[in-house]
Amino acid sequence: MLSTLRLLSRHRRFQLTMYTGTDCQLCDVMKHEISQAAHTVPIQLTTYNIRDDALPDVHVWRRKYQYDIPVLHLDDREIFRHRVTAQQLIQKLREQSNADE
Repeated sequence: MLSTLRLLSRHRRFQLTMYTGTDCQLCDVMKHEISQAAHTVPIQLTTYNIRDDALPDVHVWRRKYQYDIPVLHLDDREIFRHRVTAQQLIQKLREQSNADE
């Protein structure tokens, strides 16, 4: 029997945006935890390097998060800053799925 989260997530791929920087060890750890969570729930991850001047609105995000990366957004809303475990992320996505019902 599939879990409730899996049944709910069949119809939705969770859109995550991770604000990162170059040479960011915490960012590498967060990416790993997100990839672990992706074995359980469908996740679409976009990374946004706040140090890349070629990206749109980079100055806005750099000013906002320059001392706080990594930052993880779900559907344009911040859900985690600095650290997250796969289990914490899965729980947050479960809560979001329940709220969407």
